[in-house]
Amino acid sequence: FRVINCFQWPQLYCVKYEYAICIPQQDTYPWPNPLHWAWYTPTADDFQPLHDASVVGTLKEEKAEGLKSLYKIAHTRVKKWQSNCGNKKDIVMKLVYGLRHDIMILGHHPLT
Repeated sequence: FRVINCFQWPQLYCVKYEYAICIPQQDTYPWPNPLHWAWYTPTADDFQPLHDASVVGTLKEEKAEGLKSLYKIAHTRVKKWQSNCGNKKDIVMKLVYGLRHDIMILGHHPLT
């Protein structure tokens, strides 16, 4: 376990996986902190129907923007981390780009 226990519970740490994360509890980042979106679970009310009687819709703009804020935070932090590590590209960047892709799908593609 790592020496500093940042969220009052043990976190596994391995030097080989320097990009490993601690997962904070949900109440660690309440609204209006943008990290509260990490625990967001969409409900039926969060979707805008394509037609009046349709069960298919897209995620409302304010919800999509909230999720995009997570990507912006992750991208900024990873870029800073990369600059300290010789701009290496590895699984961390793939995860950030995967997050961006998933958010784009939620914001633009119809879902049921």
